Amino acid sequence: MIIKGNAMGQEMNFDSDKKEDMDGQVGQALKGHIGTAQEIQVDKQGKVASIKEGEENSPALIWLP
Repeated sequence: MIIKGNAMGQEMNFDSDKKEDMDGQVGQALKGHIGTAQEIQVDKQGKVASIKEGEENSPALIWLP
């Protein structure tokens, strides 16, 4: 997974293939979600309509532009 973002003038880049990124703050937060399947439904416009919660009922991580 690759994440690139810019908020309040600060750029953030994350690549799950890089060990140093996975050992960082963002990597620790995403570690349980990377490589796992999550069932979602999208509407005809491509917007997330529903999310099926996992067995652990962990919150979903979704980026919506």
